[in-house]
Amino acid sequence: MVNYAQMRPPPQPPEESRRLEALLSLSLLDTPPDARFDAITTAAAGLLGMPIALISLVDASRQWFKSRHGLAVSETPREVSFCGHAILSDQTLIVEDAFEDPRFADNPLVIGQPHIRFYAGRPLVAPDGSRVGTLCVIDREPRKLATQERVALAVLGAWAEAEIARAATQQRCLQFTGNLLSLIQDAALLVDENGAISTANSAALALLQVSREAICGSSMGALVLEPEDFADRLARLSSAARGAETFDTAACVRRGQGEALPVVLRCVGERVGDKTVTVVIVGPRTG
Repeated sequence: MVNYAQMRPPPQPPEESRRLEALLSLSLLDTPPDARFDAITTAAAGLLGMPIALISLVDASRQWFKSRHGLAVSETPREVSFCGHAILSDQTLIVEDAFEDPRFADNPLVIGQPHIRFYAGRPLVAPDGSRVGTLCVIDREPRKLATQERVALAVLGAWAEAEIARAATQQRCLQFTGNLLSLIQDAALLVDENGAISTANSAALALLQVSREAICGSSMGALVLEPEDFADRLARLSSAARGAETFDTAACVRRGQGEALPVVLRCVGERVGDKTVTVVIVGPRTG
């Protein structure tokens, strides 16, 4: 167990409560890898000649890496983080030699893996202006940043902020769509572009005799017993949707403990930013 007693943990910003609310509202923490963010860290490492580049989100007790290049771990404690210091200011934090900086000289990330000697962290702000994390680059040797390298890091940081803002907009749209489903009297499901059910309204829960906890996150393809090609058709709809696109199909869905329920499914694909969501209306099959 590492002893942090001698190092200097980063102090909390005065607006910490608002900052954490802004971070949580982005719904980015603990999400899967995303090519949009990975492109930024790859570019940062390549342009600046760094072995490690990270997009770090500073949570209450940890820094979690939305994207990481050259580092195996997905998070570290906030109390040992360089990024926790970086979010205290609007300016890029540059540590040319961690051994020479009393804040970091005995930091376990300096004297142990990943052996940080150089750090440059450009704060990233959420749409409300809160500093929620950093785009940072790390080297295992002391170094300096040339003027053009500082400019490159600033430009890449602005790119990361744009992606964060877009993710926030998409999340608000998804929340709005989920709220609309609660107003629909018909049984309705919201399905993400990977075919997973993200939301089910009360009518759908009653019809399918399932709890919200059990159905949310499950596969739409597993719910639909017939037709056998339903998952493929849903995937084609997701990949093709540019506006609202629809298909209807007779189907059998799984209800309760496995009973097959004949229904008609109306699937409406809609683009939300660069992602697709599908609203599936589950109706009775007549005749």
